[in-house]
Amino acid sequence: MNQSIAKVSAAGTDITLGDLVQIYRRRRRVFYGFTLVMLVLAGVYCIVCTRRYDGSGVIQVQKESPDGLGLDNIMSGPESGADALNTALDLQTESQILSPIP
Repeated sequence: MNQSIAKVSAAGTDITLGDLVQIYRRRRRVFYGFTLVMLVLAGVYCIVCTRRYDGSGVIQVQKESPDGLGLDNIMSGPESGADALNTALDLQTESQILSPIP
């Protein structure tokens, strides 16, 4: 192989596509073997290595204001006790809906 490349280079012509195909045909077992070994090594690495990241999510549940801008609380002053109880009940209900089923 090296002699044919050296002859082509010494003659002053470049390596053609046909030369590359001929080299590939002679060395295709090496090419496929190398590719297979690399795929197996990558698969073993993916199976053996420890996970670096863990997926998680957070859901925040808040009671929405009856008006879109939240001006109702500013105009009426502090919330009454019944409204706070209703808010707590709503939040507890929504959190139970979102909790996983045992």
